[in-house]
Amino acid sequence: MPEHDPLTKLRDLHLPEAVSAWPPAPGWWILALLLLAALLLTVYRWRHHRQKNLYRRLALQELVQLQSSNITAQAYLQSLNGLLKQTVQAASGQSSTASMSGQQWLHYLNQSGNTNEFTEGVGEILLQGPYQAHCENYDQKALTQLVKQWIKGHQLKNGEQR
Repeated sequence: MPEHDPLTKLRDLHLPEAVSAWPPAPGWWILALLLLAALLLTVYRWRHHRQKNLYRRLALQELVQLQSSNITAQAYLQSLNGLLKQTVQAASGQSSTASMSGQQWLHYLNQSGNTNEFTEGVGEILLQGPYQAHCENYDQKALTQLVKQWIKGHQLKNGEQR
């Protein structure tokens, strides 16, 4: 047996360094940029939508305040009609509907709200009610619900949108 073993002169196995996670590969940079762009676009659209519909939220708040106020039926109907006109004006940025009245106004509300409740239903009280001395024979809750539904869902004509 030889005294000198050649295997003793071999060095131990050395493993290579671990692959570093930084800097990431170019594909990860591209993916990160795309995700950031998508996030920014989503936030921009969400803020634009919220700003565009701010008038709706304000009108609904005013409707709640109007419901809790202790006013006569005639004053309630006048205020409700005024709220509808303010809402249309805020949505369109035009005052073209401010001069509407009577059947023309109710037809406009029907058309923009995709309903017929203003001319053939509970909303018909808006035609004469605000001008009568005593108008207690209407369903205030149903009318308020109709106005709330209209505020939430009305769609103006393309030419009227801001």
